[in-house]
Amino acid sequence: MKAATIISKTVFILFCDLEINNMESFKNKVAVITGAASGIGEAIAKEGCSKGMKLVLCDIDNKKLEIVSRRLKEKNNDVIAVCSDVSKKLI
Repeated sequence: MKAATIISKTVFILFCDLEINNMESFKNKVAVITGAASGIGEAIAKEGCSKGMKLVLCDIDNKKLEIVSRRLKEKNNDVIAVCSDVSKKLI
């Protein structure tokens, strides 16, 4: 099994578990996802969109971030992409 499939299934299970445990619906909720251009961050972004969430995607790789953002927007998802390095202090 590919790593992306395992990650996607793990993220799906996480979202299902949160819904089963009486969490509010994710529809129209806003999430900021760091590392969204690949791996777990991208999988979480895809799952969040499938739940109707509004997302702010962050990553240091602007090229990959724009590709992921464009793919999600093509499916009519409400997504904003911000190229940023969240590991750096502003001051």
